[in-house]
Amino acid sequence: MIEVFQHAVALVNLPFTVLLALVLLYWLISLLGMLDLDFLSPDLGSDFDIDGGDSHSGSHALMGGVGRFLHLDAIPFMIVLSILAVFAWMISIILNGWLNPAFNAWIGLALMPVSFILGALCARILLTPFRGLFSKLRHPDETGPAIIGQVGTVITSEVTDKFGMAELEGDGASLKLQIRAGDESLTKGDPVLFTKRDPETGAFYVRKSEIDPKQLL
Repeated sequence: MIEVFQHAVALVNLPFTVLLALVLLYWLISLLGMLDLDFLSPDLGSDFDIDGGDSHSGSHALMGGVGRFLHLDAIPFMIVLSILAVFAWMISIILNGWLNPAFNAWIGLALMPVSFILGALCARILLTPFRGLFSKLRHPDETGPAIIGQVGTVITSEVTDKFGMAELEGDGASLKLQIRAGDESLTKGDPVLFTKRDPETGAFYVRKSEIDPKQLL
């Protein structure tokens, strides 16, 4: 146990140890009721969407790709981050124990991205079977008919056949919904009509609408 602690606080492992400690602190505070744990319905897609315009399209594509790889389009961010932190921390300690027992700072620095990538891969493998479950848990009352035919607004920089989110206003509240598009090009701010719902993923298929949602309020 002492050896594990020494490895955890070593400089080469410290960034992942701090990340893991913050994640554990978050869940501890949540369990004690000191934080509103509404983690099943955050705006996950837009959390990982960078609206940087054309000059940052490469960065947006990269971040969006990472988000989809880690299932952030379906699974709550804090759950993904927590599992990623655990795996990255464990892998960092193992790799440095095998390859860098003297805790050389330069070797440790080189191993950090390796630990993160391997941790992300492990997190993806573990979370993949739970995509459908979280899609149902996050919006248990959104069965489809109440949404179909309504008009919302795209809130991510783009919408593809695998990624996108829209906001639907109504009754003094708003819903953040996963959406998918076909060949039609949709960007942030476009009004969209909800046409049908995928029962497996919970995402709604949309097409561009000529009606501005603000006109319906």
